[in-house]
Amino acid sequence: MKLYICPNLSKERYIKTSHLCIEALSKNGFECYFSKEDSVTLFGNDKHTLSPSDADIIVSVGGDGAVLNAAKTAIEYNKPLLGINGGRLGYLCAYELDSSKDITPESVETLVRSQRSTVCFDNGRICKTALNDIVIAKGNYGSVIKIDVLCDEKPLMSFRGDGIIISTPTGSTSYNFSAGGPVLLPESSCFAVTPICPHLSDARTIVVPDTCKLGVSVSDNTSNPAYIYCDGISYGEVNSKITVNKGEKSLILLVNDLCSFVNNEKLHNTSLL
Repeated sequence: MKLYICPNLSKERYIKTSHLCIEALSKNGFECYFSKEDSVTLFGNDKHTLSPSDADIIVSVGGDGAVLNAAKTAIEYNKPLLGINGGRLGYLCAYELDSSKDITPESVETLVRSQRSTVCFDNGRICKTALNDIVIAKGNYGSVIKIDVLCDEKPLMSFRGDGIIISTPTGSTSYNFSAGGPVLLPESSCFAVTPICPHLSDARTIVVPDTCKLGVSVSDNTSNPAYIYCDGISYGEVNSKITVNKGEKSLILLVNDLCSFVNNEKLHNTSLL
């Protein structure tokens, strides 16, 4: 089984743990490959490279941030994604790093293939896709911005506050959950539209079908610019209406059990969030 591994190599200790994980996977019969850049960082040469299109599975080694990064490759090449948690939470990961020696081709075959929808935004200049969420948030701490949201051209909500989160079911346990939004079952066909700290408003999360087209406009932001984020990555200021809808592509995430999603102890241990 060929693995295209996307490790978090941002720190020296992550490089060391990635080596240990790769060694364990190789001993268990996996063929491990990397991008040219990661191969050079790990081995000092580019002899361990492979196109993601030729791999059987995309593997992330790190926390949930590593999963989100690897998901871009998995979605682009329509490959299943397996997460090995070497970070703090690893909620999207099927295995812990300490159990690398127990990961075999046979055990991977028993994992559930969970189809995860994506969300994308278009501001007229760029179009980006996210696995977790699209966030529009104020830039300055001291004041609020006014946000208006349309659903299929009909008013959905209007409020002043710090911003808004449009979350997929996968992302519902991330920023959406921290902002008071609901947990959505991973294969639900919907978005959670969650205000961030609405000011003097009764605005609350609204769950909408992912077949609808959302339009988000920001006003009163002359002195307080708003910015748009796609899975935590900033794509600049919001200067016009943003269109948000379901992504054309989805992710196949390898998980242990779909039922464990809402009962996962990591989700209910608030000290980890």
